[in-house]
Amino acid sequence: MSIEENKALVHHFLSEGVNAHDLGAIGSLLAPEFVAHVAGVPRPLDRESYMGFLAAAIAAFPDLEEQVEEMVADGDKVAVRGTSRGTHRNEFQGMAPTGNRIEVGWTDIFRVSMGKIVGNHARLDYYSLQTQLAAKSAPTAAPSTT
Repeated sequence: MSIEENKALVHHFLSEGVNAHDLGAIGSLLAPEFVAHVAGVPRPLDRESYMGFLAAAIAAFPDLEEQVEEMVADGDKVAVRGTSRGTHRNEFQGMAPTGNRIEVGWTDIFRVSMGKIVGNHARLDYYSLQTQLAAKSAPTAAPSTT
């Protein structure tokens, strides 16, 4: 596939899959051997685990929307920088719903082969997410050294 076709596939994954909350569409774009490496998750996620991870996020933030800020590609890799927005309406990673609106930056690098996404390295600003969900207080000043 060309670089432009790879970018179109990833764009389709985000717009028609994640933003549409369509797990069927998401699954149809992931190769059976798909593996994701998500920062903060202690081990790689296979296709089934990754689908569960996305399903949990969509359930917790039913109005979840991913906005692509920038997308670049080289060979079989597509890098995307974006922002997630949504409202915390259901339990998320053990946190009771807060009703808080979140806006969190992320960066993903997808690997594409033969028209399917075969890999993903993802980084999400979890500190910002936790702060917005009131799980942590944002520091107000630098700690005193005295």
